[in-house]
Amino acid sequence: MRKLLQKQILGSKKGNKGTPVTTLTEDKLKGLVYVNEEFEGWKAECLKILQSKFDSKTCTFAPDREISEALQKSTVGQAANFKQTQKLCMPFLRFKKDEAIAIGPQAWDLRLPFGEIDVLQENLDLIRRQLGLEEVEILSVADHDALAKAGLLASLLKQNPPSPGNPTAIFVTKIGINVEENQQRRIKNNILAFAKRYFSPEKVKILSAISDPDLQRQEFIKLWTLKVSKVPQITKVT
Repeated sequence: MRKLLQKQILGSKKGNKGTPVTTLTEDKLKGLVYVNEEFEGWKAECLKILQSKFDSKTCTFAPDREISEALQKSTVGQAANFKQTQKLCMPFLRFKKDEAIAIGPQAWDLRLPFGEIDVLQENLDLIRRQLGLEEVEILSVADHDALAKAGLLASLLKQNPPSPGNPTAIFVTKIGINVEENQQRRIKNNILAFAKRYFSPEKVKILSAISDPDLQRQEFIKLWTLKVSKVPQITKVT
């Protein structure tokens, strides 16, 4: 998480030619660490398949071909986006097979043998020091109030959802929070005037070409989210 934070800060200093740059520093950032303590969706389905294809007497798995066929016949395999999901499933299945051989059947449990949120909370001071942030919160992705704290960035949790042992961190700026609060109050701010302060002329031109206010607002939110957010596995756009 520290590397991701540094990339966000360094990325904010580059800016765009002719555009005023708002430099991000640790004192302007707040860390939101989202945790999911139970495997869900395709990961849960993969674990169930592994469990059904494991021979406890010989401590071996069925051939990969048989596991792959079971995946195709599952609810995951019947989904329209299976080809895309399959690319994620196969590495996960291999990892969990190796883990099961190393630690036993608990490798396919849907939950970790400890409370992940509790462990992170106990080490919160260490996490703050490592990140160099005064404000870091450990939150459950299942808590609607916790999701509300991410504001406009909550949608990024769907792109990179947390899973047991793999939390998702979002770094938000005070500027980003203010923008989100203003929109929640439905204040009709001048989007273009704001964009000219923080975006490159090219991006302002894109917004100016959109005549529909709602579509212009959606595009602005998209551009702003890319500018101030940083989530694991998402490339920083400046």
